[in-house]
Amino acid sequence: MNTTSVPTIPAPTQFADRIVAVGRRMAYAFSLDLTVALDSRPRGAGSRPCRAAMRQLEGGDPSFTYHVQDEVLVTTVDGVVRDVPRATVVRADDVLLVDAEGVGSLDGRLLLQLDADIRATISVAYTGVVTMPGGAGRIFELADREDVHGTAFISIRSECELSKFRWMVENQLFGFGRFHAHGAKTADSAWACTVDFSYDVYSAG
Repeated sequence: MNTTSVPTIPAPTQFADRIVAVGRRMAYAFSLDLTVALDSRPRGAGSRPCRAAMRQLEGGDPSFTYHVQDEVLVTTVDGVVRDVPRATVVRADDVLLVDAEGVGSLDGRLLLQLDADIRATISVAYTGVVTMPGGAGRIFELADREDVHGTAFISIRSECELSKFRWMVENQLFGFGRFHAHGAKTADSAWACTVDFSYDVYSAG
């Protein structure tokens, strides 16, 4: 008779059994300043949920990417040295959706034009949230009369055929920022409020 003992294999640990958070790392990559015009008559304004379009402000302050310490190279979270994208935003389209609880969601698209010497573009898509005291819906109630401030968080996906910026496609990027809405009038009477976003973008792993 075979009396060989077989060791008992413990059941795999379930995710619910963890007692510490999953390890994470983040590294600063670049910053993005974005100025857009907010629809002063958003669909559903005065009720919730409501939806407003934002577009690039013609003739306003330029929107662009940069490094806060003016570096041209950064080390991403995977330990590789990368080129900082220095670009101008040539097209911006965003939607701000405020739900019944006053939570503001962002869904945007950007087209970045790299330096003239490179002659290439980067397409950026992002989703995220905006928060402000009293709920994001207050931006529609106050921004045409007084300044409104809040914070924003976005998750970024990019497309670029240029090899030196493929790292933006291959790395998960997040933007942590703030916004300032104010009622500066524009030539188009349908757009009576501008919103300045300022993000610091990080690679994560």
